[in-house]
Amino acid sequence: VEHVKGHHKNVATPNDPASARRGDNVYLFALRAMIGETKGSWHLEVQRQKRQSPTVAPYSLTWWLNNHFVHFQLLHLAVISVGVFFFGLLFVPLYLCQSFGPIFLLEIINFTEHYGLERKEISPGLYEPVGFQHSWNANTCMTNYLLMKLQCHTDHHMHPSRRFQCLRHLPDAPQLPTGYTGMVMLSLIPPLYRYVMDPRVLALSSSK
Repeated sequence: VEHVKGHHKNVATPNDPASARRGDNVYLFALRAMIGETKGSWHLEVQRQKRQSPTVAPYSLTWWLNNHFVHFQLLHLAVISVGVFFFGLLFVPLYLCQSFGPIFLLEIINFTEHYGLERKEISPGLYEPVGFQHSWNANTCMTNYLLMKLQCHTDHHMHPSRRFQCLRHLPDAPQLPTGYTGMVMLSLIPPLYRYVMDPRVLALSSSK
């Protein structure tokens, strides 16, 4: 919900919790992003229901049952319930631990994809259209094969409906110094990440 309806609309603006600002620490960013994306998903679903079902009483049983955010939380509860039934209460901390790793990795990738890139505010609350300069790209062969060309991230944002395997590398877009594998490792040491990336961000800003 948040990625499609929130991130793609607000990318590279202060309204997007998944867009890292220059100087951000990946650990604090991940925490802020997880909280912001959760709140954003809830808000988007509330707004969707107001538009589609204006006659349904807010927070009625029908309202809750038609809320996509609630559906995803119920799926989590279903998995935990089945796990506890078969494996006991030890399943709960194990499930939470194995969930944390992929979620944190996802936020590191979000951190890398838009670090320091900003859209110009052309009037209060209104930003320039998303362009090739608002996403970092990497044209490393192995990671592109493993992640279905996710590193061709500019094309993903400029053409959201394009299938991942069809995404194109855009040489004029900002380029990462290495693929996602290297950037993930680099981001875990924030001072080193800023040392490598901040000059690139400033160079892009001065060239506009």
